[in-house]
Amino acid sequence: MITVLNIIALFINMVGLVLIFRYGISPMTPKSGRIYLYQREALEKQNTPMHKKERRYKRLSVLGLYLSLLGMAMQMLLLLVTLF
Repeated sequence: MITVLNIIALFINMVGLVLIFRYGISPMTPKSGRIYLYQREALEKQNTPMHKKERRYKRLSVLGLYLSLLGMAMQMLLLLVTLF
């Protein structure tokens, strides 16, 4: 039973890490490395498709972080259970 739970914890950890690596970098980050200055009107218009994509990336990367932490915590608890 502990082995099955450990495999589940590893899978949760792996899914979390994939989400972090896939969605960790914002789609609004310029690939050329240049810094752009935006006008106030452009920043006030926050419902553009790019801003929606930015918010989705942020939610998925935070979810990946929490899943990774949950998987590591489960592995530590299972290790403590087998030791004692």
